[in-house]
Amino acid sequence: MARYVAMLLCIALFAGVVKAQTSADVVANEACHLTHGFGSLATGALRASGFFDCFRPLSHMDAFLSALVLQHPTLLTSLIVGSANSGQAIRAYTVRSSGRRGKAPRILYLQATQHAREWIAAAAAVYVIAALLDAIMGAKDLPFDVVVVPVVNVDGYMTTWTTATQRYGRKNSRGVDLNRNWPNPFWSTAAGVQRDSDAYPGTHALSEMETSALAAYLGKMQSQLVALVDVHSYAGMVLYPYTDARTTPPPATRALVAAVASAMGSNYSSGQRLDDQVLVGTFRDYGWRTLRKPSLTIEIAGADFVVPASTIRRSGDDVVAGLYALAKGIAAGP
Repeated sequence: MARYVAMLLCIALFAGVVKAQTSADVVANEACHLTHGFGSLATGALRASGFFDCFRPLSHMDAFLSALVLQHPTLLTSLIVGSANSGQAIRAYTVRSSGRRGKAPRILYLQATQHAREWIAAAAAVYVIAALLDAIMGAKDLPFDVVVVPVVNVDGYMTTWTTATQRYGRKNSRGVDLNRNWPNPFWSTAAGVQRDSDAYPGTHALSEMETSALAAYLGKMQSQLVALVDVHSYAGMVLYPYTDARTTPPPATRALVAAVASAMGSNYSSGQRLDDQVLVGTFRDYGWRTLRKPSLTIEIAGADFVVPASTIRRSGDDVVAGLYALAKGIAAGP
């Protein structure tokens, strides 16, 4: 195992440095990579891995998570659910609850990094996988299986690493905001948004390979889903639908979201929208309206899209606490 992990790390490190990069954030994290490997990946203590000492490009994430799949083959599986325009794979990882072995799956779905610049969202999503595996070893796992897609916008995310001027890039490689590209009954109201806008929704709903692939994937397991979470940064909020209308979900749903925010700590509050913005084509509205499941957005608390790597574990712990509160509320029922 140790030799295999070392080999994956060497490959990942090489893949991360073959291109000249000048973003100060990238340079700092690549320097971190040289002194902080993945560590021993000790069972039950994965959160302590040196992996979480730095922000990581996709090659590192794939290597780290591949090692965890190999280490925990009955608890963690991976699946390529689609690809982006470059051909880069979009991967989903399923952490299987020990309490659901032999039972029909009930799935809590979490995705992150629809917006390329939100590195902390990607890091926190990978941290969630490690934390859930640690919890299983301590017999404290969730009552549901958890599916995690750490990076939805794989092309955009890699561009923030390889192109210095794009560290704050938000959209995918075709210039579309993926979190405005989901099916929505008010889609026509977004028709006037120009291509140069950070919120350009594309030519039509699911016009992008990323959203189309994930919609197909989620549609196949709709009956097994119990809730959906979309992770972003950096507002310090947990948000419920709708972003596109003044109507709100039932009080029980709002109370559930408030409980999630409370569990995440004093840096978080709950609400319906950021700055009362009316938005069309967001994932959480799609989850609630089309998939008909509790659907919320976690905005990791921070001061900017670019944050120190020292915040990874704290932010990851915030998201994990929120997931446990969400699972508790769902399991308790209305």
